[in-house]
Amino acid sequence: MSNESVERAVAGYRQLVEILSAAHSPEPPASGVTMAQLRVLMVLSVTGETRMSDLAAKLKITLSTLSSLVDRLVEAELVQRRTNELDRRNVLVSLTEHGLEALDALQELGIHHLRALLALLDDAGLQTVNNALELLVAAARQSSPEDFS
Repeated sequence: MSNESVERAVAGYRQLVEILSAAHSPEPPASGVTMAQLRVLMVLSVTGETRMSDLAAKLKITLSTLSSLVDRLVEAELVQRRTNELDRRNVLVSLTEHGLEALDALQELGIHHLRALLALLDDAGLQTVNNALELLVAAARQSSPEDFS
């Protein structure tokens, strides 16, 4: 695999994101949610209920920064916070039903735009996209979380 080929694929991905972003601005999952808060929601959607300290480490932010983000998400009823019954020093945070619904709505918006874009391709183009996605999914399954840090 050549570095030039990798960079060509990254450049193509960036162009696609730029074109799609210019065509429509994404709606946040709830009014007033910042990109930093959205990152918290997205990580929680993958990890499930998580200790605040582990979540801060995963997001590579300080615990005080995370605490302020979570405060606002709790106020918006997108996440909930509770004390760990086994170790009261640990605070656990998880998505609420409202938080899950908001992320689902955001994902559906992306899927809607992807379907519209794919509808512009012929059968051969769709097969190429499907093959490429299968390769990327297989590579992602073989990787470890540290590969994406």
